[in-house]
Amino acid sequence: MLRRINRTQFTLLAVLISFLGLSALSNAANPSYELDPPTKVVVTGCQTNICYLQTSPVPPQSCAFNTIYINLDSTGYGQAIYATAMMAQSTGKSVRVIYTQVGGSGGTCTANLFSMSN
Repeated sequence: MLRRINRTQFTLLAVLISFLGLSALSNAANPSYELDPPTKVVVTGCQTNICYLQTSPVPPQSCAFNTIYINLDSTGYGQAIYATAMMAQSTGKSVRVIYTQVGGSGGTCTANLFSMSN
């Protein structure tokens, strides 16, 4: 059975539906991809407030310059990713990288998760 909702309930429902719709569009616009082991880090570097890494094999989604960027924000998360990437490169360990890509194929890729394995 249907029941009537008041104006406040309707407004909250409309805001929730709008938010969920925008979240879905946002995720569709910048999809996430994953590189699994035996991926290796072959290049690491930094320029101003952003660092980067390159892997072998290269990301299959054609990231700009075959590079995955690491945002060095104030949370320290990017610094941890970059430190782990340098360790993986120097020890030759395999890595797992989850990254988002802005602008479709050939667009900028940014690391969201980075882990190292044996």
